[in-house]
Amino acid sequence: MKSYFIPSVYGDLDSFEENFVNKLAIHAQAIGLDQNEVAQMTQTINEHRAAYSGMISKKAESKSATEINNIQRDKAVAEIRRAAKLIKSSKGYNAGIGNDLGIIGSDQPSKQSASMKPELKATLNGNEVVIKFRKEGTDGIKIFGRRGNENDFMFLAVDTSSPYNDTREKLEPGKPEQREYYAFFFEVDSEIGQASDVLKIVVP
Repeated sequence: MKSYFIPSVYGDLDSFEENFVNKLAIHAQAIGLDQNEVAQMTQTINEHRAAYSGMISKKAESKSATEINNIQRDKAVAEIRRAAKLIKSSKGYNAGIGNDLGIIGSDQPSKQSASMKPELKATLNGNEVVIKFRKEGTDGIKIFGRRGNENDFMFLAVDTSSPYNDTREKLEPGKPEQREYYAFFFEVDSEIGQASDVLKIVVP
């Protein structure tokens, strides 16, 4: 029977590998491993640890870049709406100018917006929760979530394009964890409509 001692969770595996490499150097002589074998084992494991560290770093950079883009986009959309109102109120404004600038249309959410609510769908990518949604003509969603035994939902992100990836670590590594999410649509910086149904998924 196989003994499954190697962790399947990325973060746990990294800690396991760090300990294994450090202790291998200590015990190599006692268990009869020559220096070349130890060096090869250590190199292979450390190459994976470096790749894992790089992956985590890139994810953090990507998340940061997405958050910066979302903030700047919201500012730009708000400025465009403000500019459109000023332009439409000017004496020289006409429909031809409006069409040319692409600002013909209502600046207010539709009358049906009060009954709108997002529909969320979740899948797993390893230990990441991937949440898909449709914007339904809005600027995007504000998403909230909670993990495991957390009592309260916390604000997670403003997302203007699907999907949203929840990359947070589990509260108790190695144990299954239930995640719950809900979201609102938003226009510029104001929530509209109703909260979505609470979406539940278990991270193994």
